[in-house]
Amino acid sequence: MPLVSYRRQGNAPPPERELLTVDDDGEASGWRSIGRAIGRFGGPVPDLAALRAAVAAADRADLPSLPDLPPDASVEMIEIGGRTAHVQARVTPDGPWSPAVEACRSLLDLLVASPVAAICAVVLTDGRVRLEHRGSGVLSIELASLRVSLTLWRDAREAARAGSADPGRGRVEAGPGWSVEIAPPAIDLVGGGSLVAQASFVADDDGLYVPVVVMGDVAV
Repeated sequence: MPLVSYRRQGNAPPPERELLTVDDDGEASGWRSIGRAIGRFGGPVPDLAALRAAVAAADRADLPSLPDLPPDASVEMIEIGGRTAHVQARVTPDGPWSPAVEACRSLLDLLVASPVAAICAVVLTDGRVRLEHRGSGVLSIELASLRVSLTLWRDAREAARAGSADPGRGRVEAGPGWSVEIAPPAIDLVGGGSLVAQASFVADDDGLYVPVVVMGDVAV
């Protein structure tokens, strides 16, 4: 049995699917579907003693109560000792489960710096977007439904927005060294600002097809 397992799920588009498992020896593996990198991540827990203490405190306590939530709300599930606590996403519960929940959230954020098989988005100053593989493993992705959106932000306001589909691509086994450049949608970059890109497509996580959104930005 793992030391702790964590999952964040939501049905509102884009659907969230974030997973974390920590083995008893302190090795962690994770999956992220939305962010600056998507895919599989892994590595050792930086402070295993602190995580063990948080897990032990939660294991001795009653499960936190989950309030009534709207249908599209994201929910986090954390399993310790065969019991599963449900909490509202990004809301810290009261009581002894709080440190364990916060530790799992923080650890998943840290794991993004240790990709196993992940895809990130590199945004160029002319609006081109390049998808690049990170890590030593292979991630299967489906680019037939690839869509890219660009938003130019200036003085904390949206100055321009554009989007396009790039349906002429198919399944890719993305491994070390893989990248693909996407022609940008037409967007007016006059006046400069911060150009933010979002690329949405589908990743194959061991037979489960997961909608993903990878983001990047550049000053223009």
